[in-house]
Amino acid sequence: MKTSHDVVVLGAGVAGLTTALVLKQRGHGVTIVAQSMPGDESTDYASPRAGAHWRTMAPNDNRLLQDFDKCSYEKFLEFGRTMPTDTGVVIVPGIDYYDNAIPETEDPWFKEMVKNFAFIPTNKLPKGAKVGHSYTTGMVNCTGLGARQLGGVQDAAMFPTRGQTLIVQPTTPIRKTITHIGNGFIHYVIPRSDGTVVLGGTSQPNNFDPNPQQETTQKILQETVLLCPELKSCSVLKISVGFRPSRQGGVRIENQYYGKFKDPCIAIIHASYTMISKIDTAKQTKILVTHAYGHGGFGFQSSWGASAYTADLLERGLHSSKL
Repeated sequence: MKTSHDVVVLGAGVAGLTTALVLKQRGHGVTIVAQSMPGDESTDYASPRAGAHWRTMAPNDNRLLQDFDKCSYEKFLEFGRTMPTDTGVVIVPGIDYYDNAIPETEDPWFKEMVKNFAFIPTNKLPKGAKVGHSYTTGMVNCTGLGARQLGGVQDAAMFPTRGQTLIVQPTTPIRKTITHIGNGFIHYVIPRSDGTVVLGGTSQPNNFDPNPQQETTQKILQETVLLCPELKSCSVLKISVGFRPSRQGGVRIENQYYGKFKDPCIAIIHASYTMISKIDTAKQTKILVTHAYGHGGFGFQSSWGASAYTADLLERGLHSSKL
């Protein structure tokens, strides 16, 4: 019989919430503690501002990240097929353009995995693009930086990547996602199920400016209209700025053991994308912390795979002789 445990999940972004759900489905007791919860507005709370579509960022030589994205892709397509209203996941065509012809774009690892993959003919690529893909994808209608200050963690490798996006209302419905990635820029068009469209964007490391920049807004509109002419007569409903929780060296998912932890509540208040389990405030002995943060811009497309991996790691740690 499988043993259940009480687990505290710190952070309510897509990584924290998905991990909490995975643990709950496995029979564990789960408590979520976060500075921001769904519905809150904060530049540090990046997940609600995400375009939230599946487009892998895993390189050809990283099997672990590929497994994360593969699991999430299959999960999103299942949601889109079986419960689109409950989950907000919609299945749409995805189109990606790349200015750089590299192995990840010319021979992508996922071409046999996704549905309806095809290379886009050269004569149909936008200016500057050398490679293009089309495939079936899913989009989601929808405080990782806290690890910098979290007591006992204080990960100096964490840094914000500023993103600015627009929510617009087009006069013509948009039924596909479009992404164009070049040297130093990323432009994307991601429709939502309510008819609005997310336009982006920026990727500015170590930029803490929380204010929308008018010049950036105009640039986003100009570039996305080139990708999708149907946006010419759209109206801007909202301009958002959010800080993606990025990390030098990539995402951190690992177990760490703390001894004589005197005041665990302090850690819980300031945490994000980190889980603390088996807290014994009476004995205050050894505590297992399963770190899972630093997802940067790939939180949604890796969410289900990364959360399952994190839950596996936590359960192995709980059954370890170290506790």
